[in-house]
Amino acid sequence: MTNQGLAGTTLAAVDQEAEQGVLGTLLGDPGTLEEVAWLRPDDFQIERHQWIFDAIARLAAAGKEANLVTVPGELQRAKRLWTDGSAYLSELVALVPSFGYGRFYAERVRWARRRQALASVAQQAAKLALSQNGVDPVAKVALLTAEIEDLYPDPDDLAVGPARYSTWQDLEGAIGPIEWDWPGWLPKGFATMIAAEPGIGKSVLALRLAAVYLLGWPWPDGTPYTGKPGRVLWCETEGGQALNLARATAWGLPTDRILTPTANPLDSISLEDYRQLDVIRQIAAGEDVRLIVVDSFSGGNSRDENDAEAGRVVKAIAEVARDAGLPLVITHHLNKSWRSNRITLANIRGSTAIAQYVRLVWAMDKPDPENMAALRLYQVKNNLAALAPGEIGQQVTDTGMVMLAQAPEAPKTDTVVDRAVEFLLDLLQREPLPKKEVERAFEDAGLSMAALRRAENRLNLTKIKRSDGPWIWSLPVQSGAEKLQ
Repeated sequence: MTNQGLAGTTLAAVDQEAEQGVLGTLLGDPGTLEEVAWLRPDDFQIERHQWIFDAIARLAAAGKEANLVTVPGELQRAKRLWTDGSAYLSELVALVPSFGYGRFYAERVRWARRRQALASVAQQAAKLALSQNGVDPVAKVALLTAEIEDLYPDPDDLAVGPARYSTWQDLEGAIGPIEWDWPGWLPKGFATMIAAEPGIGKSVLALRLAAVYLLGWPWPDGTPYTGKPGRVLWCETEGGQALNLARATAWGLPTDRILTPTANPLDSISLEDYRQLDVIRQIAAGEDVRLIVVDSFSGGNSRDENDAEAGRVVKAIAEVARDAGLPLVITHHLNKSWRSNRITLANIRGSTAIAQYVRLVWAMDKPDPENMAALRLYQVKNNLAALAPGEIGQQVTDTGMVMLAQAPEAPKTDTVVDRAVEFLLDLLQREPLPKKEVERAFEDAGLSMAALRRAENRLNLTKIKRSDGPWIWSLPVQSGAEKLQ
């Protein structure tokens, strides 16, 4: 089918794949209509897709099944069946790799329509602001507001059929207790993110985790792996196949047990391609697959990372891990503004929605500029348990990634007050001095009087005023060194 029949919009605003995916799913598995019944025909931007969805909805309302026989008949009755319409309906079903993604496609359809409609409202508002033809602005704004509200209908208007509910007991029966492969760090069935600057070693750490499942290596903190060995599903999105292969070979990892979800091992993965997601889902269901790695989120997502829509991409792959009951590790970058001594959730690049659908976030950095080979690993988010205490030191070697006896730390940066305290200690260590002499020494050293006041308060100096002389400052009976501890 060509891109004819656009319903008053531009091709750039149309998510044709999503529209075809919804319709193909409904035609191939009519039972999925209940999951997307909140869609409306005018959510589709291609006119013929509006006709098809309307026909499916009409058949459902009449208690009839929508399939490749009944839908053409309904289109014919409404005088909307075009020459190759029946063939196109069959093509829609063939285009859908799995009927399990109907709702994802439907959400994309709704959001594409909303974006296009909001752009239209914005254009009208701009014209109104520049108009000088006497149009009543209050009335026009009311109309535009109504259009926006129509894009986000009341949830009650979306209700389909009798309300149904489930209980938390049902939930417990569906998912069971939380299982940890690496206690407190890596859970089964949930997404875990490794956040770090480019080049720090996110991919190296992900491969180190893969080695646990492939060869039974201990976890990065030295905890033994108690599970069964198996295979790892590695989803490469940034073209790093050659580097990762060289590293895996040097480490002695069995490369025949590291799976790539593409027929061509050089192909990169798109997390927005639901066909590829379905392949990942099928492979993850394999009996001996133990881990899914996505390296990285940015490479597999073409959307604006600052848009909340990017979170839906994480949600889709996280649900694959949930359904397979496997741990999922996703690597991601930090924003450019990160310059502190410790990573927080605010430093993760893009919308907060990206981290919303991962249950744990690990941070990895190199805090000590004097030892750039030493890595520090720690948690900044854990929705399933208390944050793991402490930090883990790691170092990359030619044959793996080894644990350090102690995690590196950022060097302590002396403040002006710290220097003032040290200077004051040196002055008074040998003998008490008059206040004026201390002040003069501070001025000669380029230290301010404000720094002197804060230093004297920190040291809790003893001050004595002689009857006919100056104030004398001395260290207290407790030594200055003890006072600083």
